[in-house]
Amino acid sequence: MADQNHRCDENDIWTGRTKVPSIPHATYSTAQKMRAGFSHKFGRDHKLGTQPWSEHPTITGKFIGNPSLSVTVSQYMVSLHHRKVSALHVSGTNC
Repeated sequence: MADQNHRCDENDIWTGRTKVPSIPHATYSTAQKMRAGFSHKFGRDHKLGTQPWSEHPTITGKFIGNPSLSVTVSQYMVSLHHRKVSALHVSGTNC
């Protein structure tokens, strides 16, 4: 798949298997830029603002805020950073 060349994870999200080393992996910096782009798009164009994505306090099933600023996405970014730094130390190459 051509779009795999731009993914940041070292594991294929569909199979859970490690990607072959010949597939270039995007950097953490690229992931940050992608998140910033999504945050801007959701915040400005869709008028979802800068508040984190969360369930509405009084309406079950309704969500408010910016999805790219959710706790889940934030935790993923921290995890991705740790994995990229670990891979950098192990391989000695820019991941």
